[in-house]
This record gives sequence, C-alpha cells and structure tokens, in this order.
Amino acid sequence: MKTKSRAKQLYWKPSYVDLDAMYPPLASAGIQFDDWDKWDDPFNLSYRQYIDVQAKKEVGYHPVRESFERYKGDQHVPARWYDGMKLVFPYLQTAEVAAGRAHARTARYAPAPALRAAAFYQSIDEMRHFQNHTYELRTYTQADSGFDNWAAWRDHHFAMGPARYIFEDLMNADNVFETIMALNICVEVVFTNLIFVGIPSVGALNGDTAMAQEMLTTQSDETRHMAIGQSTLRTLLRDERNVEQLQYWLDKWFWLQHRAVAGPIGMIPDYFAKRKYISYQQMYQRYVIDNFIAGMVDDLAEFGLKQPRFLEDAKAELPDYSHTLYRTLFQYKNVLFNQMFVPTDEDMEFFTSNYPTFEANHGQFWDEVRNGDPKDLPQLAMLCQMCGLPCVFPVPERANVQCSMYDGKAFWFCSNGCKYIFDHEPYRYAARVTMEKTLNGLSVPEIRSAMRLTPGTGGLLTADKDI
Repeated sequence: MKTKSRAKQLYWKPSYVDLDAMYPPLASAGIQFDDWDKWDDPFNLSYRQYIDVQAKKEVGYHPVRESFERYKGDQHVPARWYDGMKLVFPYLQTAEVAAGRAHARTARYAPAPALRAAAFYQSIDEMRHFQNHTYELRTYTQADSGFDNWAAWRDHHFAMGPARYIFEDLMNADNVFETIMALNICVEVVFTNLIFVGIPSVGALNGDTAMAQEMLTTQSDETRHMAIGQSTLRTLLRDERNVEQLQYWLDKWFWLQHRAVAGPIGMIPDYFAKRKYISYQQMYQRYVIDNFIAGMVDDLAEFGLKQPRFLEDAKAELPDYSHTLYRTLFQYKNVLFNQMFVPTDEDMEFFTSNYPTFEANHGQFWDEVRNGDPKDLPQLAMLCQMCGLPCVFPVPERANVQCSMYDGKAFWFCSNGCKYIFDHEPYRYAARVTMEKTLNGLSVPEIRSAMRLTPGTGGLLTADKDI
C-alpha cells in the first residue's frame, strides 16, 4: 500500500500553469474517464523495486553471452542464421528506440499519474533492450563481419523502411492512448511472444544460445508491459463512449504490426533456420491467434470489443506470407545488406509438408532458379504507401494491389488493410515518400551507394559456407 500511495502522490496541482497546459487535452482527446487520479497501475513499483528486479535480469543474461563468446559458440551456428539476424536486429533496434520515446511521451503527457509512472519504467525498459541488442550485435561481429554497418542499413535501406514508417508513426501519435493500444496491446500482447519466445526457441536449436537468452530477458519486461496494456484497455472499455475509438486503433495497429513485425520475422523459422521444428504459420497460430484472439479479445467481447477487422485477411496470407517475402528479397539480393540462398532439398521438403499450397504457388519459381535463372529484378517493386512493404501479397502472380485517390493523386497499397487505414487518415500519410520513388532509375552501384552498402554485402551465400 505504501508503494501505491507513493505512485498516487505523483499527482499535484500546478501553481504556475493550468492543468490543460501541463497535460494538453489533445494527448487524450476522445477518451473518457471520470477521475484520472483514480487510475490504477497493476504493479505500482517504486523506483528501487524496479532497479532491483532489472539488476537480477542482467545478472542472468550477460554470463550466458560471455560463455557463448569464450567457448566459440558461433562455430555451431549455421551461416544462414547470421544473415537472418542481419534483418532482425536492425528492425528490433528501430522498434526499441521508437518504443522508448513513445513511452517517454506517455510518461510526460498521460492524464493519469499512475499511468505516467508505469510508462516511465517502460521507457527505461526499452533503453535496456536497445543496449542488450547492441551487445548481441557485438557478439555477432566476431563471427560475421557483415554486422558492422547495421545503423546505416536501419536508416537508409529500403528493407528497413517498414520498421521506420510504422514505428516512427507510432512514436509520433498525438494521442497517448493510441500509443498504448499500438505498443502495449498490438506490439507487446499480440506479437512479442512471436518474436521473443518463438524466435529464441528456434535460435537455441540452431546453436545461438546467446541470442536466445537475450531475447528471453527482453520478454520478461514485455510481460509487465502486456499487463499494463490489458489493464488500461479493460478500464477504458467500461465506458461505452470509448469503444468505437479503441476498436479502430485495434484494427489499425493489429494490421500494421502484422505487416511490419510478422512478415520479416516469419522468414526466420521457415528460411534462415537450418534446423527447423515449427513453421511460421504454426508459430503465428500459437502466439497470435490462440493466445491473443482466443485468450484476450474474445474475453473482452462483453464490453463491445470485436476481433481485429483484418484478422481473416491476416490468416488467409499465412500459407504464403514468408515464402512471398523471401522470394521477393531473393530477387533483390544484389542490393541487400544480408546474403540470401537457394533453399536446399531439406528446406523444400519442410515447405511442402507444412504448407500444402507451397508447390503450386512457389515451386515453379525455385525450379527456375535451380535451372540457372537468377531472377534478379532491375528496379524495386512498387512499395505500399502505408507499410512500405512490396505490393506482392499474397503471391506476386496474384498481388492484391489497392489504390486510393487523395488530393488529386493516386496512392497504392499492398492490401485492403493498408488502404483502409489510409482512407481513414489520409492527411497523416499522404506526404510519405516510399523509397522506390527515390531509387528507381538508378543502377545497382548507385542504389548500393545510396543505401550505404559496403563491399561484400548482399548476393548469395557461397557453397563453402554451412548453409
């Protein structure tokens, strides 16, 4: 009770400005709550308690990483795994920085004192995650020199565009409750188990025990973030005036995180893991549909909350999602910062046994590659104005390309979900310039230079590597 009392005492009435100047109504516009001072934080941690808990987590992680380095754990990791991590970690770094700044903004502008305190701790959590991801990148450089320029790729490469577009948009949301729906619900609750539980289990199977431990210590913080998000959502849903706005944010950010997070992550268990035990589709079913939809959204139906509007679209893409994205990146292998590879016979057997439509939708592409066609494309595909991914889904031969007109201009989208979001907020997204508009027409050397690619990056893994 003492800790809870201290959290409540963070609220005071300012004498030099009025409350609207200190906590602008725009930061919570449209959200109704009778008394922000009565808002409850399910943890109510003091700063000392928070530091003590986090210190124990650090003690558990760093000895594993140091042991991995000391005993040359990298020698047991397949080469393809490292090239998958070149995609994952710049993505994660973009997300952690944006999440840290978004939580800090909530800590400054949220109308409820207990919520501000909780967001402050979450902001520090994201700093810890970023620092530990950087430690992991340092470990990777001892095995593969291709990690040394990750910050430039994050800022300049088209493959990192979706992470920048979506997480920077999340970071700059006007309404702190949109930030909470986007981060604490649609990132933390929906997708972090996929990233920080599912991927580490695959990583450990492929010898990357340091990464597995690093991601699990990250997820221990996300569990607290989930509880805060769930508590906030449940509290707000008790006022029926909030339901429509919360539903839109759930629809919007579920779809955008499905695009920004789930797509790139999906290539890891299916392609970049040499030793496989679960497909991406099965992983998505377990951590997203069974855990989130059945475990939380359906439980909140009594308050009027519905399943995400584009859930069925997301499920319909799963048999092709990772395969479409991998073969698309394969076609741009000469302008990537990681190296791609032709799936082995063992990979193809895994695909056909786990994805019944794989052969019909993707088999011919790989047959032609194996017969000598490199499939290189001369310029970037059309990128979605909303999420930044190529307009190639569900499969390139039958892409579901959508178009909207705004202010006399045409805008193109990869899906019904991305078009729906743009149509609701065109003023927010019409000025975005996707990278194919600045890179098309350039030669491969010019594109590589514009994206800060160093010699030796991109292309195919050579046969002498443990692919």
